[in-house]
Amino acid sequence: MLRLNVKSLTTLLVFYGSVLFFSPNTFAKDLFVALNGNDSVSYTDNSIDTPWATVAKGIYSLKAGDTLNIRGGEYVQNYPLTLHSQYRNKNPLVVMEAESGTADKPIVVKNYNNELVTINLATVTTFLDVDNKSYWIFDGLTFTNAGIVFNIGTDAESYHHTFRNLKMYANRLYGNSGLIYIQNNNAEYVVIENNIFQGEGDVSSEVGKPTSCVYARRVRHLKIKNNECKNALIGLYYKHRTLSQAESGDAEPVDIEIAYNFIENTTRASMYINTNEAYIHDNVMGRNNAGLINTEASGDAGGDFNRYEHNTFYSGSLGFLAETQSYTFNGVSYEDKFPGSRYNTLKNNIFVNDVSLHRYSSDLPHNTTSNYNLLPQTVAVSANRVSYSTLSSWQQASRMDANSLQGTPTFVGGSTPSKIADFALSSTSLGYKKASDGLDMGAQIDKVGVARTVTASPLPLDFIN
Repeated sequence: MLRLNVKSLTTLLVFYGSVLFFSPNTFAKDLFVALNGNDSVSYTDNSIDTPWATVAKGIYSLKAGDTLNIRGGEYVQNYPLTLHSQYRNKNPLVVMEAESGTADKPIVVKNYNNELVTINLATVTTFLDVDNKSYWIFDGLTFTNAGIVFNIGTDAESYHHTFRNLKMYANRLYGNSGLIYIQNNNAEYVVIENNIFQGEGDVSSEVGKPTSCVYARRVRHLKIKNNECKNALIGLYYKHRTLSQAESGDAEPVDIEIAYNFIENTTRASMYINTNEAYIHDNVMGRNNAGLINTEASGDAGGDFNRYEHNTFYSGSLGFLAETQSYTFNGVSYEDKFPGSRYNTLKNNIFVNDVSLHRYSSDLPHNTTSNYNLLPQTVAVSANRVSYSTLSSWQQASRMDANSLQGTPTFVGGSTPSKIADFALSSTSLGYKKASDGLDMGAQIDKVGVARTVTASPLPLDFIN
């Protein structure tokens, strides 16, 4: 005969009571959306055989640890979604409120079993405001006719989100924005990786509307890696400078990495960089790019203490501007302690075109550290209103670039490389195996771009060569 004392019985009641109380949120669930689904299906009854019909119903129903599997087909989104309960659109079929994920139980929204899922955004300005939630992952989806796809941290803190294996095709402009739009320091620890972005096409007449593949401002923890961006006004736009650790009071140092990205066909800038203390490496600026601009006064000039390493500038120049600006953020005034682009490092890069360091300032120091670069054939460097046509004249004036080279690189793709693989250096090229680490100067080409096989799109687009 089993006998339980009072203590044992109390322990069992507490344990099973806890299981019953926490069970709705404790056990992760695979949930499904399909074109033949029904939004009246309950959360409990949702399955691959009884899916919901709309992406909205699925997103608004998610709990920590859940995975929303979207079946193949085209879904037309007729109204913007938001994860912030204060602002979200009310739908009579949406009776649940999405949760935050956690580090060990993130929420995942993905295409099911590699099926092609297309979300048509022709009638909405934004697909999803990712506000007031943390630890969400978006994976394997395609967005068409887009303006802004994800708007992160607009009205509330929204940390630790990942956007990967997505394809986004834009067809309209919104000023100061991007297909992924990261707002201030409300949106820290965002990871953007393995995505394909296509902008609006020829937008050279729209210089007053700075749009981009990715737009971020003031965040201090950000990873943008292995993406491909084409046909945009600006490729990657980091506007409004990063606060230093001393200014922010953050216990963690700045952790911004922009790496292994492929950018081509930009009309205003391949990148606008107002970061401080970022690591920018192994990016390829391919065909038909405008220049990379480091610091911009209209974007709260920063551009200090960045490391540019192993990048390939096939088209477009590199410009370290001398602009500066003081500004007020959250009621606090900040001075630019290092006016202009200061204390940046250039190492192991390839420059086919101009390198300019404070070209239009004769008296403002740039304090650049530069070495092991392949510099342009015609003019090695322009700095403080002086153009140094030869490497030796630049070395003598600057006491830098002792191990750099000057000349024209030879790529395996010949004089007109197009695919990412074409931008690897030929074994007979200047810069081949001449970097400080024994690698080629320029980007490690085998690591650049999306690190996966991209499913062919049925859309009449020429992005993938």
